Amino acid sequence: MHKNFKQLYRGTYLTTLAWNGSKAYKNFVMKENLDKLGVAEPDAKTWLEREPYESWCRSYFDASTKCEHVTNNFSESFNN
Repeated sequence: MHKNFKQLYRGTYLTTLAWNGSKAYKNFVMKENLDKLGVAEPDAKTWLEREPYESWCRSYFDASTKCEHVTNNFSESFNN
């Protein structure tokens, strides 16, 4: 998503606003960054809002799903 956004909307200011919105832990901080993005480039805000917030905004991620173990390579080790 970031690479596609960067191709369509160039500039560090727009990229920074998009990243700050996506990394925000609180909904109001995400909305503030998207509002700033909408003022700077309304099409960029519309482009981001095409996807549901749950797929790219940290403030909308499900916080109940957690695991204390990182077992990414377990199956590969087992298969080898």
